[in-house]
Amino acid sequence: MSKVRFRADTTNSFFGNFLYAQVLPEDNFLVRMKNEVPWEEFTQGMLSAYKGGGEYGPTPYAPDKILRMLLIPYLFNISEREAEQVVKFNLLAKYFVGLGVDELPPDNSTLTVFKERLLRTQGPKAWESLFNKIILFAKKKGIVFGKLQIIDSTHTTANVNLEKEKERRQKGKPPRDPEASWKTKGLREKETPEGKKVKIKDQVYGFKTHTSLNQKKV
Repeated sequence: MSKVRFRADTTNSFFGNFLYAQVLPEDNFLVRMKNEVPWEEFTQGMLSAYKGGGEYGPTPYAPDKILRMLLIPYLFNISEREAEQVVKFNLLAKYFVGLGVDELPPDNSTLTVFKERLLRTQGPKAWESLFNKIILFAKKKGIVFGKLQIIDSTHTTANVNLEKEKERRQKGKPPRDPEASWKTKGLREKETPEGKKVKIKDQVYGFKTHTSLNQKKV
């Protein structure tokens, strides 16, 4: 039997715990949760969601990282795509997940696939039950939760062929990117065949990507 293996990270390098210790407050709720929650207890059974049980195929992220990454959208009421951007740019969130400053987080498609696999093996309420147990444990430890305040965002076009997407919908298939939808960026000028300039909606098929965030306690 092969040995279970997971991706290495840079948390023990200069770009990891050393740097975080210089800039992150020890009493922040994400820092406390990362350090005080016994994550190994909450990740028991999660190997069933890995292809090959983590023994073969591409080297996966460790289950505690995936669990904390999925807690980000749960804690802050954002999408998994938005969570990817939060962890990419916010040091507190990146530390909480267990990544070095120089590392990229798991992408949203990785999270979606992992979540769906666990739901298939452990039931439709597996994640909700797990998250509730973690939150309850943290509250018993006296951890006071804060929130992330979004201060800027931009529209990002989805990597979707709209003609093929239309065909998928007509065949009753789910969308290629379930988080994408038509967004109105504002108004733009368009010239009609008669040479007249009119204002029309400037739309993009995609989603909002957050590029800058603040963290504050409540």
